[in-house]
Amino acid sequence: MTTHSQFVAAVKGASSKTMALRDVVRLSHPTPRDDAQRELLGWLSGHVPGKRVSQNPMVVALERLKRTSDAIEQARLIREFHLPYEVVTTAVSSPSHEIWVELLRNAPTLNLLMNLMTFTRHGVFTDQANVDVAVSKLSRPDAVIRFVGQIGGVSLSSDDEVEGA
Repeated sequence: MTTHSQFVAAVKGASSKTMALRDVVRLSHPTPRDDAQRELLGWLSGHVPGKRVSQNPMVVALERLKRTSDAIEQARLIREFHLPYEVVTTAVSSPSHEIWVELLRNAPTLNLLMNLMTFTRHGVFTDQANVDVAVSKLSRPDAVIRFVGQIGGVSLSSDDEVEGA
């Protein structure tokens, strides 16, 4: 089971306002390839409670995040398991300053740009080190090229020439 598939499951499985990955799993009845995938599909479909998940580290971390109210432990889980913004903000009812700082450190370029005001509102940029992290992420040429590609719907590599660059 790849980290990417656990990430997709954690992010898309957590949504409840529209058709979620949980609904797709329930409708399609996929055949798992191994025990880890069986467990993940069971968790997504609601047949395996979060407390019983053991073979999918990102899901285990997400379930721990939901159960703890200790801000230091929450920040550690986010940092160690690279839990994404979308999952953390739905799993934690009132994120602490430490959690917002970890979300900044984990944020990909697009997420960072979309949430600059949210990070500012939560006081993340009162510390110069956090400002430096954001500036570093936003000024990397490869990240800017990738971001432009995401906005334009094209895939660019850092080797591709960008007009005007």
